[in-house]
Amino acid sequence: MATEGSGEPPQSEVRAEIQGVLAKAKAGDASVLPQLREILDKNPSLVKHYGSLARHAEAAWIALAGGANLYMRESFARGAEARRAELTRPGASAVEKLLVERVVACDLQLGYLTTAEADALGMGDSYRQAEYHARRVERAQRMQLAALGALVTYQRLVPAVAIKTPTAVAAGQEEQAPDRARTDASPQMRLMVEVDAETHETTREEREPVRVGAG
Repeated sequence: MATEGSGEPPQSEVRAEIQGVLAKAKAGDASVLPQLREILDKNPSLVKHYGSLARHAEAAWIALAGGANLYMRESFARGAEARRAELTRPGASAVEKLLVERVVACDLQLGYLTTAEADALGMGDSYRQAEYHARRVERAQRMQLAALGALVTYQRLVPAVAIKTPTAVAAGQEEQAPDRARTDASPQMRLMVEVDAETHETTREEREPVRVGAG
């Protein structure tokens, strides 16, 4: 915090300068790139908030579904956040968080398209238009099921990180999720798990090899 005689600009001036640089950057002014990079280096929270395409996709679906109704948009946003919290385990890895983000986005997409289909039917759209909406809903549902399947498979293959509670710490114990490794995961998911295991904080004493086929 700037103080009188410290030689530092007041926080209000710094905030105004940052907002000015960001406004020019959003407008495509390349001359502010050096300042923009310096601001982002000093404020990583800005990158975390605006740098996630998954969050941008989520915001786009919420804006599309809610329109100008701020009450609906805020409700959708809170619902998405609650869904994210329900699906994310304590100490989740980056891969798991990415899979959860995909599920949340698919939920929003499916909900919006299902509502659009119902609205179209209520307005008496033609058979061709009704078929169009039905195909969109069906495709969105397949995407949602695929996202959920990937998340469930990952969570079964990778145990949750041990969380130390005050009681467990006092007793010298840790709460751990049971190892329910499955051998029927797809090669892509097994590869994802193997790569993530190198950076995951969970230590496993042994891991049963995944058998692709007989012989």
